[in-house]
Amino acid sequence: MPCLRHMALENITSWTNNIFSQLTHLFLRGRCVDGFIQTIHEYRELLELLRGSPGLQVLFLSLPDPWIPENMEEIGDKVEVLNLRKMRVDEATPHQIHRLMSNLVLPHSVCLSVSPSRYSGRICVVDNILPKEITPTLHLLLDDITSIEMDFIVPTENVRDDSVLDRLIGVGPAGAFYTHACYASSAIYTTSHRLQAIEASIRRLHTFKNLTEIWIDGPDTEQLRVWLAWDPNTDIWRPAFAGLARLEKLVLQNSLFLDVVTALAPPSDFKVDPAIVIAASVTPCPYLISLWVAAETDTLMNARRNLCDFASRRHIMTGQPFPQLLLRSTTGTSAEARMYASLARVRGDDDETGFVGLQKHVATFAFVDKFPTGRFELPAMASESCIRMGREYWPKWREDMKE
Repeated sequence: MPCLRHMALENITSWTNNIFSQLTHLFLRGRCVDGFIQTIHEYRELLELLRGSPGLQVLFLSLPDPWIPENMEEIGDKVEVLNLRKMRVDEATPHQIHRLMSNLVLPHSVCLSVSPSRYSGRICVVDNILPKEITPTLHLLLDDITSIEMDFIVPTENVRDDSVLDRLIGVGPAGAFYTHACYASSAIYTTSHRLQAIEASIRRLHTFKNLTEIWIDGPDTEQLRVWLAWDPNTDIWRPAFAGLARLEKLVLQNSLFLDVVTALAPPSDFKVDPAIVIAASVTPCPYLISLWVAAETDTLMNARRNLCDFASRRHIMTGQPFPQLLLRSTTGTSAEARMYASLARVRGDDDETGFVGLQKHVATFAFVDKFPTGRFELPAMASESCIRMGREYWPKWREDMKE
């Protein structure tokens, strides 16, 4: 079948010969077979199918158990799929995803979507798409990513099976990726697993070293401290920010923003000597120009001293007021938030260490009803949907997501 361009194979375990050399679109869905023992032979067959289709543009791989053994040893084969524009792997374990990614040479312009098996819901969402040791084939894609959004959802007692907990989207000038982690009620799932997953995702932010924009939604501070017994002294943000030297914009919505603000401030015990100190070397994210925070009104009011401390320290270190700080209440209007801030000054609860001080240390400080812009634009392919036999194989990346 040398002229075949589009091919879909479902409920299969193997094929005998690769006679498909002109494929541009390939859909493979395996199946779980009791007693079937995968070997490296099946995996090599899969790689040869991809190698024999140099013009491949779209690849969907679902339930890869027949071809990628869970504990397969590493092999050195590298398969170039340089014309690939769209790739999705779903119902796979992180190990299977990492194994395949380590053997493929992907173009940095690929649009990649990964959905792990349901039982891996307690795994770090970043680990779904990145192995702990980054393979050379992923460096081009990672270096291209300039914008990321992370959504964390702390489950309640009413969480249902297959509920999405975490989402991660990365977009660059050429390529993009999407992944999520799911909760399965049948899985062994504890608060410590959840805490470890959130911490690991945040700690690995530095992997994307060229980030200029980050949007983080959740986890809510009180949710974490009550539900997970979060240690307020846990510093997971400062190490993450240490590797994000190009970050310009950070948006925090219902997040642990006090911890984040503290991590963005230069060390309080650092002595400034302009003659010998380069401010950028000790200021986290030295090119940060916009910090947008959305939280409940009471939370914003109670955070005024933390925010002022952050802004004043950066002002002292850089010699310039922090460029932009916007606060949005999730429980009231901007007018109501300004009224509460004014009442605090009248009562004597606000001074140079609060909102009054922010006026001096921030060039543009305001309470807003809506942030000036929404989340960053996604590539056109991210809004597409592919449904086959009633099953969605390419979900919309932002469906049912907050803007």
